[in-house]
Amino acid sequence: MYRLQVELPDNLRQSLERAAANAGKTPEDWAGDILRRQLGQRDQRLRSHFGAVNLGAPTGMDNESIEADLARAYADTGD
Repeated sequence: MYRLQVELPDNLRQSLERAAANAGKTPEDWAGDILRRQLGQRDQRLRSHFGAVNLGAPTGMDNESIEADLARAYADTGD
């Protein structure tokens, strides 16, 4: 477990303590839950874009296909 020490202004500390008490949690547990939720949502938003780009042709690790694409690209340069 990683321990993080944070200094808060009094008004924010009081808000944190009220929110935690309303949730029946310690301020540390409540803040940890919020961070986990926020970071999880960020990861999920990023993951929702996986595979969203269509390059117009299948891509992969097929060496023959890669070599053919490179050969076409070099042939098109006219050098």
